[in-house]
Amino acid sequence: MEKQKWEFWIRIMSVAREYLSLDKLSKEAEDHRNSAEKLFREEHIILSTDTILERFSELEDLNKVEITAEIMDNLKECIYDYVSNKFISAIVLGGLITERIADNLLEEKSKISSTTSSKLSQSCKINILGDEEIIDPKISGKLHQIRKIRNKYVHPKQNNLNTEKDALLILTKLIDVVYTIYAKPVEES
Repeated sequence: MEKQKWEFWIRIMSVAREYLSLDKLSKEAEDHRNSAEKLFREEHIILSTDTILERFSELEDLNKVEITAEIMDNLKECIYDYVSNKFISAIVLGGLITERIADNLLEEKSKISSTTSSKLSQSCKINILGDEEIIDPKISGKLHQIRKIRNKYVHPKQNNLNTEKDALLILTKLIDVVYTIYAKPVEES
């Protein structure tokens, strides 16, 4: 990810982390929210501050999952694209991330060889992951939904697409998929 994006990411995560830990009605929370708005204006981001802080708050729990650095970097970039109003980029990158996840799961847990897997469509990969019970049916359904939304933009055949809504849908489903597949089990003491 570009240095500028990383700097933005670090600054906004710091502000968001503080904001989320405070009583939303306090003066301090208002100051942090105003700092966030200033950062967004500097980056020419026009989404509502509350929407953006909500998206970043969902990412706070990503520390609880074990995913590759590549997937984590791509996920951060996907969120950055979304909050920067680069909705099509967020959609396409979200689809790419799910393809990486499917490839990794097939490589690590499937009976399918990597040579065979590299020749399969994303739809086939998701079906194999479901058939071999590597992922549950809900996750399989979400991966298929992400794939279909991404395909609408990569292979455009329709007019009047709602890019902001589709980008948010992909992000929401993608984050849920990542948590479900990669969350560390809670160890009892």
